[in-house]
Amino acid sequence: MAPAVAPCLYIGTRLSLEQADETSTIAITLPSAGASISTTQRAPVEILPEIGIGEDENDFGRRHISTEGSIHFFPHTNGPRSLLWRLLDERTTLELQTIDLTQHRSTKADPTLTLQFKFSSPVRTSCVAFPHSGHSGDGKQTVADPFDFFVLTTANELYSLRLPWRFFVPTTANKPIAAPSDASVFEQEPPYIGVTPIVDWCNLSKPQAFAFKYPYRLLASSASELLVSTHEGTIIRLERGHSNNVSGWRETYYSLNDWSKSLKSLLTWKSSHSVRFEGLELYGNAAASLAQSPDKRHIFTVCLDHTLRAWNLHTGKVGMEADLAGAELDDPERKTTFLLDPSKQDMLQILDVSGQDGDAYYVVTYSPHTHQFKFWGIWDADETEKGFRDIQSSVRFIPPVDELMNTSVWTLENFHIKPSTGWRQTELWIRARSGPTSRVFGLKFSLFGPQKTLEGAWKRGWVYVDSGLSSADALKSQCPIDFSQSTLDLHNPTMTERWLRYLFKSGTFSVPCLESALTVYFRGTGIQVQRQSAKNIPLKERVSFAIEHHAMETVMDEDYQNPDAHELAIGAQWQIFFGLVRDLHKSRTETLALCLDDHTNTPWLVEADFVSVVRKCSTIDLSILNHDTLLHRPKSAPMTLTHAFHNKESVSRAPYMLVMREFRAGLPASFQEVLERAVSLEAMEEPSVVLLERLSMFEAQCGLCELVSDDLLSKLAESMDELGGFKTLKNQLFYDIIEELKEDHHGHQHKLDLTRYGAEGLLQGTRETLSRTFQVLLDLLVFVIFVAIDIDSSVLSSEFDPSEIYNELSSQLKEQCILRWLNETYCTGEKSPYSKELALDPRETVMQSMFMGDWHHIPSPNGDLSTLLTYWCRAWVSGLSLSQEFDNITGRIASYLLQHGEVQNTSDFLRFLPVTPWTNYLRARVKLTLGDFAEASILFKKSSFMLGEGQTDIEQVDAGILKAQEKEAFGGGVGQYYLHVGQLYEAEKYSPGVIEFARLAQDALEIAPQEADEASLAELNSCYLHACLQIHDYEEAYLALCQSGDKSQQKQGLEALIKAMLQHSTIKQLFHGLPFASFYNEVDDILVSMCRNTLDTKTAGVLQQMIYTWRISRNDHRGAAGIMYSRIQRLRDASETVNNPADETLAQSYLVVINSLSLVDPDNAWILTERRKGGQTLVTLDDVRREYQAELDRISAIEHGQFGFVEDDDEDIL
Repeated sequence: MAPAVAPCLYIGTRLSLEQADETSTIAITLPSAGASISTTQRAPVEILPEIGIGEDENDFGRRHISTEGSIHFFPHTNGPRSLLWRLLDERTTLELQTIDLTQHRSTKADPTLTLQFKFSSPVRTSCVAFPHSGHSGDGKQTVADPFDFFVLTTANELYSLRLPWRFFVPTTANKPIAAPSDASVFEQEPPYIGVTPIVDWCNLSKPQAFAFKYPYRLLASSASELLVSTHEGTIIRLERGHSNNVSGWRETYYSLNDWSKSLKSLLTWKSSHSVRFEGLELYGNAAASLAQSPDKRHIFTVCLDHTLRAWNLHTGKVGMEADLAGAELDDPERKTTFLLDPSKQDMLQILDVSGQDGDAYYVVTYSPHTHQFKFWGIWDADETEKGFRDIQSSVRFIPPVDELMNTSVWTLENFHIKPSTGWRQTELWIRARSGPTSRVFGLKFSLFGPQKTLEGAWKRGWVYVDSGLSSADALKSQCPIDFSQSTLDLHNPTMTERWLRYLFKSGTFSVPCLESALTVYFRGTGIQVQRQSAKNIPLKERVSFAIEHHAMETVMDEDYQNPDAHELAIGAQWQIFFGLVRDLHKSRTETLALCLDDHTNTPWLVEADFVSVVRKCSTIDLSILNHDTLLHRPKSAPMTLTHAFHNKESVSRAPYMLVMREFRAGLPASFQEVLERAVSLEAMEEPSVVLLERLSMFEAQCGLCELVSDDLLSKLAESMDELGGFKTLKNQLFYDIIEELKEDHHGHQHKLDLTRYGAEGLLQGTRETLSRTFQVLLDLLVFVIFVAIDIDSSVLSSEFDPSEIYNELSSQLKEQCILRWLNETYCTGEKSPYSKELALDPRETVMQSMFMGDWHHIPSPNGDLSTLLTYWCRAWVSGLSLSQEFDNITGRIASYLLQHGEVQNTSDFLRFLPVTPWTNYLRARVKLTLGDFAEASILFKKSSFMLGEGQTDIEQVDAGILKAQEKEAFGGGVGQYYLHVGQLYEAEKYSPGVIEFARLAQDALEIAPQEADEASLAELNSCYLHACLQIHDYEEAYLALCQSGDKSQQKQGLEALIKAMLQHSTIKQLFHGLPFASFYNEVDDILVSMCRNTLDTKTAGVLQQMIYTWRISRNDHRGAAGIMYSRIQRLRDASETVNNPADETLAQSYLVVINSLSLVDPDNAWILTERRKGGQTLVTLDDVRREYQAELDRISAIEHGQFGFVEDDDEDIL
């Protein structure tokens, strides 16, 4: 018989267990048995940051690598159903978090908090237990109910916890509280575990029996009943009321002998038939696996002595007993044989399913010794011989793992069975391990079917689950190649750019993993770093600095000026750093458990720092992952594989696709990067030559044909001969393969939302889908180019037109380049210049940020979650319809990024944009933001006519970048468009640009005056005026001022002009350069207002002198005298002027006033001055002369030492 072959029909999609945000992990310290707890006492809580800068590999292991874990699935369907638990920090921390992928749209909040419970002692292995029914034991749990679970530590402390789901929902209370009174702020919010008394959700006991019967396994049959197996074989049943009061635990003992009633049971003695496990001496009758019968009357146990036993819970007696392999119990060889590995616990499952021949229920056992499953039909578990039967006893139910994994040594870690009605098409999932390799297999079989069919299914019906593109082998194939052995350009991109792109691509390596690897690297290289200063430096920058700094130290003196030597040295250091990352990442992927969600019929894998949801393969996945079978042994392909394809045509197309894949894989590794680079360049260029020329140019750019060796060509010819030769190649074949890369929407509308993990699962699955799609397209492209150029056309079909196929592939690859960019590029989180509230989340990719909302509109077909997840991933990216609306969608993407302040990402994305008026406008906006004003101007002008005249549908491409009033500029005429552009330059404070586009707007509006309105003209004039002032072009500013028809705007502009001129000392231009005749009074008022508002005497004096000059130049002599008399009043109040006889400023000011008034008609030689206490005073020329004489007398007296005291007069200053 041919060896067993398991085709791959499923893929595991890994979900990282990184924190949702910096406040989402809450640590709760639980009390120990000796602590006294009051009814109001609260547990100490701490919000844990995920990123520990400076933590080494040991810290990383304690905080992130779990040693045991699983997923508990709850029965209700209207709330959280999947709860992940795992043990951290040497088993002293139990972490809980929900990992549902979807929730009903009516759910108000996503329970994203992670709770970590800290114990004073380590948790025992297999001693975290969740009840299989509801909290009340009636199996009717709802989301409104709290859930119970139990934890048993090595100190024999039994913790009973009852948590409401609202503990997992974030609130504003996610911070340490200072005092009990703070609890009042949570009255309107879900209760926070830190402000809820411990006794409300946690109780602690230490059962007396544990003092002499040491716990080994723990099972929670309900929230009020626990079953504990002990080291010497006793089963302890703990019962309590439905409340969470542990003081009422009632203990019942079940044992094979009567020692529980004698003093001998208190003595610990070593049996010759025992085994050591975690400090315990376990006897052969110790139960490694426990389960309760559906009727709650019996406990079934699988003991270390290879025996299945059924215990009656009412009588305490053992009824059914059977050897796991079906051997006779009294066989002498059994009594001297082995004990099972005490670390194994998954050897028993009880199934309540309708069966045949009066079976009440079924028990499935697994023997680690013989690798054999047994199916037991139970009639009466109390009967020792006739109460049960061995179903299909002549069939050896042994998974052919040795053949499937090509090994002679393996173990089965755990299994799950999901039976169907009558055991038809029952599903069995197993997790097998051989050395460090762990693999999941699945099988469908009908237990009561014909023996031959059943045996055939167990031999050839197995399928396996691929680890996906995040497996160790896949990651190795994706990392940058060893460029020391390559002829590629080392500088485009650089070594650092290549490695940063690889290490920081989304969803692969966690930030704590990279941080820890960097700490270890620092330690190994001796580089000193301050932890506090490192907090403010992005991780990418710190890693790059460390690598490049140490690489420079390793470069030899003679190579110091050699750039290639630098890059090779940097590449070598990156290899070292990646080795550290790989080792830490490998510890994260250690598989801990296989779980099966019966409700969604979906297997899950729990790993040390991941969970992996298993999804079904698409047609393309099936072809690639079953490459060897489909290409080299298609006739012997298992039916499970061929039936997994959609149709026979898909099966027949698969070998062609795989031949093309093998052909490209046979080319040098250096070619692959050249190919991808050429594809990226092709995606960014607009075609300018005919198709056949493009194909030839592409081949020349890659040097494809020169790299095809004779062996590779011969292998290709042989493969094609097996498929019927090159004549079987037709365009339709390629189009059909391309079509299979897409997913048509079908099904019904749903009412689901994605949770945090659902979004991550969608993103990870999408990345894997895009990666495989891109690779398939590359396979087809290389194959088509080579056949078109190197294969004689006489052997080709007339229905094969390589230029048409090339055109289609180029279009598809262009679309894939964009989708990959969206999926791999994270938002920067930069603040938008348009709104403070619009910054994007830097933890999200652009794809997630912009298009995650589209998922709600994808119809869903009926099916289990493993099928739906694959469909969602493919339908989501196919739903973008890039090929149908390429220009609009790419324009919307760039608009969205720019609107949210993602300038760098927008700049990077511009290479994908076609050349259209709107994309030119977007390019100009990016250039404007980056400060390239000249290039922005050119691009703005290119788009002026099409956008100004409304020949682009802005609503289709805008994506919110334009405000409502800005949209009016698009379609309102070229003048309005230029005016809008000028306002953009004004916002960037680049005045030359404002002036340029204001002039263009003015010219356009003169040509088309019907497009102008008063508001637009006023706005245009204002922008132009202020821009001229910014560059000190006062003549142009004055002209704009004169052209303004708005008096209010004119006054404001005049004031701004005068202030600008005075600020830059252009007084001469103010008096003589500009014709201010029509603005005489306005200028005077502005200058006087400035003088009044100036408190500094010196500055006021300068302004008064300027006003004097201004008025004299306009022959206003009395006005000039008035302003100078105001100056005299200010000087008289300044002590430094009055008391200094050498200061002649005051006297000279009097002379200026006298001279000014002397030029006025004697009848008008007077001025009005302001009094200090209010009112005005008339001052004549004679009064000024008398004051002047008095000032001269005062100075003379001071000079002769004659000091006097006089009262202040009533005069005041201006």
